[in-house]
Amino acid sequence: MSSASTGVLDRCPDITELPEKVMCRYVNEMQRTQIIRIVNIPHVFLERTVLPGDHLVFETYPDAELEVHTYEMASVTLTAKIICDRLAIPKVSKITRSRALYKELNGG
Repeated sequence: MSSASTGVLDRCPDITELPEKVMCRYVNEMQRTQIIRIVNIPHVFLERTVLPGDHLVFETYPDAELEVHTYEMASVTLTAKIICDRLAIPKVSKITRSRALYKELNGG
């Protein structure tokens, strides 16, 4: 194997070192349209338009940085930068969901 091909393999990320993705939820609480995007992870592309009052659920890495841009009178302003672990939706185990459903169906 040549040294050139070894160098390419050396730059490949080790999949076991990537953090586990989390489900996140963002809510546009402003009265203006917003564009959100992940900016600090090269292999992740997320850019969405979020209308006033809408929410968006998405999956990404906890250390991803979400930029929030808000439309203002013919311009767009960066209004926030949020680390996605702050937007993470708490995980609920299948057992917890099953118990909640059982209680709901059985009146208590």
